[in-house]
Amino acid sequence: MKVRVRLFGELERFLPKDSKGRSAVVELAEGSTAFDLVRLLEIPYQDHEGCVAIAIGDLVVEHGKQLSEGDVVTIFPPLAGGLHRAREMTYPL
Repeated sequence: MKVRVRLFGELERFLPKDSKGRSAVVELAEGSTAFDLVRLLEIPYQDHEGCVAIAIGDLVVEHGKQLSEGDVVTIFPPLAGGLHRAREMTYPL
């Protein structure tokens, strides 16, 4: 399946080499999760939930959220105040 990934801030350097701008289309196996995408892009992480914030569309999601064909996934550095707070909010992207 293919998803579009957008990276912000210091994470932009983890986009595939052939990317244009801050996004790229990435191919993943069916059933892949948002965290599988983090690992595929080789974004360093401390543990499963403590590295980055992930949104699908305009909703911040748990890292274990399963992706679907055509999803637009945004990954950005942790927000001030902690990731637990980010899960309770939506952000216009």
